[in-house]
Amino acid sequence: ALGYLEENFTFYSSILIEPSVTALSQVALCQAQLGRFNEGVGNIEKCIALCSDSGIAIRGREELLSELKRKHAKILSLKSEKNGRDSEMAAGLYKEYFQDKRDSILVSFGSMSAEQRERYWLRMHPFITDCYRLEDSAPEFLYDVTLFSKALLLQLESKEPGQIAPTYNQIQDKLAEKECAIEFVRYEKYHQMQLGAIVLHKKGIPEFVRIGSEKDLLDLTVFGGVTVKDALKNRQMRFTDSLYTCKDFHRFIWNKELRSSISNAEKVYFAAEGVLHKIAIEYIYPARKAPSFCRLTSTRELLREPRQSRTDSMLLSGGIDYNETENVPDGEGNDDIAYKLLKRKGLRFGFLPGSKEEVEAVYELRESSSDTLITGTAVTEQACREAFCQYPVVMVATHGYFGGESERFGSDLRAKTSDMSMSESVLILSGAQLNMRDEAFDSSRQDGILSAKEISVMDLDNVDLFIVSACQSALGHINPDGVYGIQRGLKNAGVQAMIVSLWEVDDMATRHFMINLNKALSEGADVRSAFDRARASLDEEVEHQVRKYDRGRDAGHYETQLIRLFSKPRHKNAFILIDNIQ
Repeated sequence: ALGYLEENFTFYSSILIEPSVTALSQVALCQAQLGRFNEGVGNIEKCIALCSDSGIAIRGREELLSELKRKHAKILSLKSEKNGRDSEMAAGLYKEYFQDKRDSILVSFGSMSAEQRERYWLRMHPFITDCYRLEDSAPEFLYDVTLFSKALLLQLESKEPGQIAPTYNQIQDKLAEKECAIEFVRYEKYHQMQLGAIVLHKKGIPEFVRIGSEKDLLDLTVFGGVTVKDALKNRQMRFTDSLYTCKDFHRFIWNKELRSSISNAEKVYFAAEGVLHKIAIEYIYPARKAPSFCRLTSTRELLREPRQSRTDSMLLSGGIDYNETENVPDGEGNDDIAYKLLKRKGLRFGFLPGSKEEVEAVYELRESSSDTLITGTAVTEQACREAFCQYPVVMVATHGYFGGESERFGSDLRAKTSDMSMSESVLILSGAQLNMRDEAFDSSRQDGILSAKEISVMDLDNVDLFIVSACQSALGHINPDGVYGIQRGLKNAGVQAMIVSLWEVDDMATRHFMINLNKALSEGADVRSAFDRARASLDEEVEHQVRKYDRGRDAGHYETQLIRLFSKPRHKNAFILIDNIQ
């Protein structure tokens, strides 16, 4: 690579100053990656001197100088890592670069299109990942960088963007005395992807805690030669159970340093990163007395004005007929990528009798004239587009599907506008199976396949709680900017809080969980309390028919017994609550 870059520099150096400076700066970076630090430092300083020379006409001088600062900082940080020393100069340059970028975007972000915002973030991404190399030498700076990055990402399509550059001090002001906030981060260092956590308390500056390399975490054995990576990919529920019973795995994530940093906090707000998006880490804290955990898309959510969740009116949909549907609008607007992806896979989605029983049981339990129940062929895309926004609580019980064809963690950065990720996470509505079997179906029409991409452009600001009673609804491609899936779609659409699942859920356990969740809500419990009560109910004894065989006889009979039917991790840990800050 260095050879090609040097040829590039030689070519441009006799023609144009701007590309020659850019080429030489890339040469300097490559030299540093190869351990030739003195050459790298010398060349980047030469670039800065050339760009700073007022006698040379350079277009976009300030922008170029800013980028050179970032590259200079990376070269110095690589050098300090090799020598085992902290680099104050690297930290200072990163901070200068960040200040430049933050000041410029504050002025223009509101007037930028979604595509322009995304292009801006893509340009910022190398800085965001590089500066985490500073680790515990600048934790307060890194917390601000994390807030800034997620503020951009979660508002790419916002018509009225909120705060773009919050600081850790503002988050700190929102914390109570025995609360703390954690931003998990993922970054490259020592030629491996690393996981870390930045912990913020009510007083003092943030603390950076190293967790370890992502590879070591994924290669950790949880049982019988099965690794964490195997358990996350395999759909056998015994593998899932093993993740949530392996103490070594729990202590890797919540290591001694991180537990010590959390200290005596009674409530912990946290935002996951990387592979931690796939794990309900809030349920595996390795201590006898665990704090209360609140999962957020970003701890920036604490700056959102909390509003009391309204539970007086609810839309329930389930018992969907996938082979028939009511009238489909003639207009366009369908995500035809989602349709083609699922059709190509030849998937079959059978009727879910449990989902019908589930929503009907909740509907009867609530006994509210403000509620609406839709089932069968009535659960069309059009009906959902029109009805979702009218209710503070929405519950959809159906098939969920994440159709990602490959594992993508972080390094595979793609522009959302050209990526299929949001089309690969879907909810199946009425007529979907019928339309996938129809070779003549026009995929520009609504097809009964509601993708995360389609959800993301809805206006769901009125929705306080969106409950997705479906398999894999929390999954999606894990990119540097989070999970591209149903949860991202709901967040972009404006939903306040959501309940989604991490794997293929058990029908009976889900029905039990949802009934108890809504029972608690109807009794006046807040969302968090209701969610916790619903999880706890899975540990309770329930009536269940068990087949008994008489000795010496072939025939058997059923007896109703009280047993703990849903207490395994596969049942208790399937659903997670996101962005509930009450």
